[in-house]
Amino acid sequence: MSQYSSPFKERSFLRRYAAAIKFQIQNFKVLSILYILFVIPMSYLITKNSSGNISAILLGILNIGATTFYYATFKQYIKRKKAAVINSDFIGECKEVFVKNIILSLSLYAISICASFAISIIMVISLYLLNVYIALTLLIIAVAAAALYIVIPSIHYILSSKTVFIDRLSEGFKLQKGHISGILGYALFSGFIYITLLFFTLVLVVTYCIVKYGDNYEPGANFTLFAMAAAQFFHCIFLLVPMLYQYAHIIAQKAAKEREESAVATTESTPEEPQAPAAAAEVNTPLPAEPTAEDAVEESTPPAEPEPQKSDVPTRRKGAFKIEGSGFYSIELCSAKESHKITENLYILLGYTKDEAESIVNNLPAIVAENLSMSEALDLRALLEQAGGSVNIK
Repeated sequence: MSQYSSPFKERSFLRRYAAAIKFQIQNFKVLSILYILFVIPMSYLITKNSSGNISAILLGILNIGATTFYYATFKQYIKRKKAAVINSDFIGECKEVFVKNIILSLSLYAISICASFAISIIMVISLYLLNVYIALTLLIIAVAAAALYIVIPSIHYILSSKTVFIDRLSEGFKLQKGHISGILGYALFSGFIYITLLFFTLVLVVTYCIVKYGDNYEPGANFTLFAMAAAQFFHCIFLLVPMLYQYAHIIAQKAAKEREESAVATTESTPEEPQAPAAAAEVNTPLPAEPTAEDAVEESTPPAEPEPQKSDVPTRRKGAFKIEGSGFYSIELCSAKESHKITENLYILLGYTKDEAESIVNNLPAIVAENLSMSEALDLRALLEQAGGSVNIK
């Protein structure tokens, strides 16, 4: 299972989960090394520490660190189009994700403190009006719903190339609009598998210890260490990564919807109406099937060649290829089969000077356009790939 399988596909419910497990099998070597070097030692420190405050801090670091490794592996897997490796690029991804994780965790912690006061007041009122069990049930449901509502925006913030917290989080909330029921169902399904497998694993361990040491066996520090490490292991495998694939599925659906809207707008345009160069190029530009470039195994259909007689190729500085600046995607040029052809296309398509275009081609990989919407990114990627370039959408 070494072949790359793009996460950014519209998959069925169970196929998303299967793809998430496949991703972890493909990256087992890296994830297991990081797990052994970080999760187990941190779990040991927590079990040996007697101070409740320090243990809580270490537990927070353990959770942030474990999820950081999985996020970094996921990002590098997409970039490399194959299994991740521990190198300088991976360390850089870990640093970026760790900082974002810290910012996100502290922000959510501050929000939860403020929310706790409101919840306390509501609970006091509820206890007078409702049965205590009903009030607690409603509280658990409200907290769980709030936690699920922040999952996709959190993933979006951490995986985005930019770091502006409020903007990325706001985009994440907009992204999940219309997908709440699917996110809720997928999270409950993933959480059920996670808790069930963890529960039965711990039951089997306790049963084994009782059989070996007798009925008087009481779980000690070693069992606590195992339980903590296992909880992180099962949480990342059966809950975190499946939710990453749920996020990628939503991105793919958004891209497909934008392509459909673009196609509808094209068919509805009247032939008598002369089109601007930008609109003409947008209509004639074939869109790839995926938001990210596929590997050799899962290649999308090659885009059709543009009409040779047209000289009004989209440009940025001449006003034809308009980048609105409202998106959050970037185009990274990774390689070029024919450097002179790519140089010419950067000069024509994006309006770079010839010196700037040559400098970009001589220093690949390089970001050639930023602040793109998904449709703009797909259009530009298709044009550059027609010229023989290898392109990533970030």
